[in-house]
Amino acid sequence: MGEIGSRSTYEDYSIFKGQAMGMMVAARRVETATNVVRYEFGFEDRFDRVLTIDPTTLEARVEDGNFDSAASAITAKIVNAWRSGGDFPPRIIFAS
Repeated sequence: MGEIGSRSTYEDYSIFKGQAMGMMVAARRVETATNVVRYEFGFEDRFDRVLTIDPTTLEARVEDGNFDSAASAITAKIVNAWRSGGDFPPRIIFAS
């Protein structure tokens, strides 16, 4: 079990002190090329992970290999913003 406030605690437990836990993931675009869009992302404003999206196929991967619920949520938010606006957003937040 992780320390209170650590990433592993948030990912491993959906209930904390009898309250349903939410999740806030922030991402910022760090690279846009013809074959890749790269975001740094993490919980709150800790941009400690890297997400790569292929703009042609919209296939996404995380550099650490752990495509968890945080990666899935922020990827969906980025792709939905791209679909509605036509551009990959420079910054985006997912909160639940």
